[in-house]
Amino acid sequence: MWSRQVLYLGVGLLANLRLCNSGAVVLDTSNIDSVLAQNEFVFINFYADWCRFSNMLSPIWEEGAEKIASEMAGQSVLVGKIDCDAQSSLGTRFHITKYPTIKYVRNGQLGKKEYRGQRSAQAFLDFVKEQMRNPIE
Repeated sequence: MWSRQVLYLGVGLLANLRLCNSGAVVLDTSNIDSVLAQNEFVFINFYADWCRFSNMLSPIWEEGAEKIASEMAGQSVLVGKIDCDAQSSLGTRFHITKYPTIKYVRNGQLGKKEYRGQRSAQAFLDFVKEQMRNPIE
């Protein structure tokens, strides 16, 4: 019995470790409001699994999320993703009409424009760094 508990604990730890290293955080109706409230800057990929362009962006978005998490550790920045088929109410809430669409929320306020820059991990990082730059410096 004791070995079974250790096995469950080990599986649980591996699952948590996998979640920590997965890149972008999956956002849905159960966590979106708390994520937006707890982070100064949230960069979000709105996608649909059936969309070829969403699927092409997915590994690049994950790489960018890992790069941002690594290089901006300790800052209030989160990279997320929303499956608009599964979370259609969020697609409506954020006015998503095409896929993929990349938007950002700073201090709880949706950015006036969607992200239209280059679709690369480095470009995503550069954009977030620019958005987080202190305007007084």
